[in-house]
Amino acid sequence: MFQDIVKLTQSILINTLEDTTIRLDMKALYDTYRTMGSAIHAMHILEVHYLHLPFDSHVLQDSQHGAPFKKWYVFMEQDFEHVRKNLRAFLSNLIDIKYQKSDEEVIYIIEKVAKSKQIFGFFSHYYESGKLSNDGLGIHYTKLLIDEKQFYEEAFISIDTYEKRVALCKEIRMSVEAMIQILKKIKSFLLLHASLDELL
Repeated sequence: MFQDIVKLTQSILINTLEDTTIRLDMKALYDTYRTMGSAIHAMHILEVHYLHLPFDSHVLQDSQHGAPFKKWYVFMEQDFEHVRKNLRAFLSNLIDIKYQKSDEEVIYIIEKVAKSKQIFGFFSHYYESGKLSNDGLGIHYTKLLIDEKQFYEEAFISIDTYEKRVALCKEIRMSVEAMIQILKKIKSFLLLHASLDELL
């Protein structure tokens, strides 16, 4: 899960940072850096908070929410909402990064993989990073399709067993670790190339 976010970020941002011929909008890049950090934190919380817990865990017992599964479901919904809010903010900032190609032409870096007009409103209002099914046995989410004709599709992950939930946690951890490496590259780039005036 979230491998598509990693791929999107790498495909449109890393190559851009390495291109010395363009001058990026540093304020937009800094806003992306800040919201990316928050998104990474939210993804990490999703991984380590309740997703991996077996339903007989002592943490889930004797709850005001009722049965152990009910408590798990309530807190998972909160964790997914936190991820949704922060990933939407990050992606909205990511697609707002641009550079001046000429006096009359501004290029948005998202145009490397998609037409920007198609997705500006999509990320801020419709993108779904994950929502539990009503029975709690699966996750509905939006899967980004990079370098394909269709930019996204609705997808579903089954988490109907403890083993599947643990496996999903490992996937999320890998995505978090990859995003942290990208975040470090952005930080190094900003420290090297951005002035304080550009960021304010």
